[in-house]
Amino acid sequence: MKDTLSNANFPLTSTGATYHLGCSPGQLANRIIIVGDFSRARRIAALFDDAASKQGIFENHSSRQFLTLTGTFHSTPVSVVAIGMGFPLVDFFLREARKVVQGEMCVIRLGSCGSLDKTIGLGSVVVPRRSHGVVRNYDWFHEGTSDEERRGSKPYQVTRGIDVEPGVHDALLAELEGNKPAADEELFNGHPPSCVGGVVNGSADSFYSSQGRSDPAFWDENEGWVEEMVKGWGMQTLEMETFVLQSLAHSANKAAEAQGKGEEQRVRTGAVQMIFANRHTSDFIKPQEVDVLERWAGEAVLRTLIGGVELHHTMDDGVWNNQAHKAEK
Repeated sequence: MKDTLSNANFPLTSTGATYHLGCSPGQLANRIIIVGDFSRARRIAALFDDAASKQGIFENHSSRQFLTLTGTFHSTPVSVVAIGMGFPLVDFFLREARKVVQGEMCVIRLGSCGSLDKTIGLGSVVVPRRSHGVVRNYDWFHEGTSDEERRGSKPYQVTRGIDVEPGVHDALLAELEGNKPAADEELFNGHPPSCVGGVVNGSADSFYSSQGRSDPAFWDENEGWVEEMVKGWGMQTLEMETFVLQSLAHSANKAAEAQGKGEEQRVRTGAVQMIFANRHTSDFIKPQEVDVLERWAGEAVLRTLIGGVELHHTMDDGVWNNQAHKAEK
């Protein structure tokens, strides 16, 4: 820890920077893409205005391994943040972003996922309309749980689904459909990449157990779990972040409404997921195929943020116009 922090309830530095994200007011834009890894964040930021010279792009790499890149895309302030994977990291990000961003926010998750749907193969990019949380039932595995108690419950649990805001879903899908990459005989077996909307997604608390991956080194009791998710909830994709992002946005919006700030502090969310794995065939995407999907999806998300989703209450000043000090006031 490099800086002195105050307030154990919500730790901040003397400049207002948050504990994990590490950003102060004015360093994060109202329009944000969140991704898992640093290299993807940098490749998306390469699409920013003036990216070739790196002028006008703010970079912050926190001690907790969050990378924030803020600049402009077609003159509109945007940020891309590499947050890592999983429920807790989404929680760190959205709570701390909400703390330092004034006004409305739109946050789009761009990441990879596995397909549970035989009709959605490698080379597809999907836009979910609904997401469920998928979590391990830790009490079921507890050494103090009896066999009788186990028979009355299940080792994994699925939450109620949360629907994505239709306007965000539709804007993302339109941008993807409007700029599809051409077919390449060396990629995706010669087929052009495709995009699919209206997908039902599952966000799991593990890459392994709750996603139904078998591992003889652990007692997971997940044989047949993938089929059960498909049959019981109609799940078509699995990843680890979208549900939590939507759930937390709902929580933030309810709090803003209670404070009479529902419109000016609204958080809007969406997701674009690139199919990297087919759980039926065990096929996995090739690196050169990732490059195609990532650029296509990344540009579509950027265009959606600046043109497809309207935000009426945003910050005027920040690192994008060298006036971040005004946002700190």
